[in-house]
Amino acid sequence: QAGYSLLNSAISKYRGSGVMTIALNNSEGKPAVSAELEADLELERALSATPPEKARIAIEDFLTRNPKHPRVPEARLAAADAALAVQPPDLSMAKAQLDTIGADAVATAALPPSRLALSRLRLTELSGSHAATIEEAKTFLKTYPDDPAAKDATLTLGLAYFRSESYL
Repeated sequence: QAGYSLLNSAISKYRGSGVMTIALNNSEGKPAVSAELEADLELERALSATPPEKARIAIEDFLTRNPKHPRVPEARLAAADAALAVQPPDLSMAKAQLDTIGADAVATAALPPSRLALSRLRLTELSGSHAATIEEAKTFLKTYPDDPAAKDATLTLGLAYFRSESYL
């Protein structure tokens, strides 16, 4: 519980000043530094990094230094999203991250299923297979019709129909 308080305090300081630090004090006024807190702050820095190229590098660094961290699935999904957002998109990196998540039931369960499905849909779309994109978008919309990302999936579906010249 104290660790979460320190993490939230560090994130608040970061949002206020743009400087993320682990130089926080605990309730006794002593430095409150731990390896776990440092890793959490490193991940928060990576997740908030812009542009996507910078975020991708920061997330990859986090994954390299913290392969056993409990938030690795979240970092892998963010790495996949960053790989899809860079120009040109790094489809092999995104696929590798999504496949690694998919191969681990615990990692898959730790993530919002719709977010994982949307990342897979983006990967399929950027891969250029209009038929596969149409099927994946339809599956997303059937599985998550009320999800806020359903609008993105609907747009992706429409674009895939247009690009495949399947005008309804």
